Amino acid sequence: LFRSYLLKVSIGPVQEFIAEARKTRDLWVGSYLLSRVTFEAMRPFIESGVVEIIYPALDFSPFYRKFYSNSKSATDQKELEVASLPNHFLVSVPRDDIDSLIKDSKSRLESFLGNIAEGIREYITKNIDAVYDGWDSLWDFQTCDLWQFIWVAIPVDDDDLDKNYEEKAGQIQRFLEERKLTRTFKQWHGSAAIKCTQCGHREVIGPVELDKVSGFWEELRIKFKTNIRKGDRLCAICTVKRFLKSSDMLDGLSEIRFESTRDIAVIPFKEFISSHKEELGGNVQNLIDRAGELKSFVYQQNEVSMSVGDIGGDFLYKDDLTPIKLLKEYSPELKEGAAAYDSKREYLKELSDGLVDALDAEIGRASCRERV
Repeated sequence: LFRSYLLKVSIGPVQEFIAEARKTRDLWVGSYLLSRVTFEAMRPFIESGVVEIIYPALDFSPFYRKFYSNSKSATDQKELEVASLPNHFLVSVPRDDIDSLIKDSKSRLESFLGNIAEGIREYITKNIDAVYDGWDSLWDFQTCDLWQFIWVAIPVDDDDLDKNYEEKAGQIQRFLEERKLTRTFKQWHGSAAIKCTQCGHREVIGPVELDKVSGFWEELRIKFKTNIRKGDRLCAICTVKRFLKSSDMLDGLSEIRFESTRDIAVIPFKEFISSHKEELGGNVQNLIDRAGELKSFVYQQNEVSMSVGDIGGDFLYKDDLTPIKLLKEYSPELKEGAAAYDSKREYLKELSDGLVDALDAEIGRASCRERV
């Protein structure tokens, strides 16, 4: 008679959840939250005292050391910033305990995520001035049906784990892949709501009356400028990602500053410009001036002194420096054909053309020669 089970648990989705990102921080939040949720699902097994954790090796996990060790390294900020756990784990569980531990694991995961989502919903509600009836009507459905808690188990004895582990590990992995093909989910028939501008497949949260959705998101943008950009219309999941604080996922974790993906991509170009100022002469200052003028206009700021390092990635991609794209990105509230739209488009054309000319000048040619 088998006295124990080899149990494998997988938390998902992985690719979909992480890929639904618009900002560098969104990528980190998706990856980190998935790792943190997996650890939360593991904790009932860790705390049971009767389970052998086979994979992952918890001694190397900063999460494990933070919660279950008195070591000073357990609270090291840099280590805790890393999404250090995979989204699945393998354990050996006594036969009499497997049902209760699986139940506790799933409950722990759902409670952890539910508390995070509910806290963000309450925070938004508390800070909205206008009354938007039903703005969160899709919230519970979208947040509750996101996570996949998938598990499979096979009976094993001591000899299986000591002598036939490779065979059993391969067998349970095959069973897990087959189980994923038969995932159960709550069917959603859709609604008249528009789709999320970030993930593109879930419906936007907002008032029941569609004509009030724009006003709702504009108020959120004004209230929460660091979280919501012009033109954003998000579902509940993407909203949670945007408002989620590091300390919401792990108590005591400090906020991390992230550069945008575009800012990261243009670092080598800006470093080249800075190191070749004498060779490039006045072209460098011309580029700085043209970028500063455009930045001041789209952000509605007074002109400020600029350096090469202050030029954002958004202003170094020529293909995006067109009046239409700039209006869509920075003034989505303006409607094509309106007087204000046409006026702003004409001035943006003048500014963007000047910046493109600066990029096409000797700076670009010298950069190409250097790279070749």
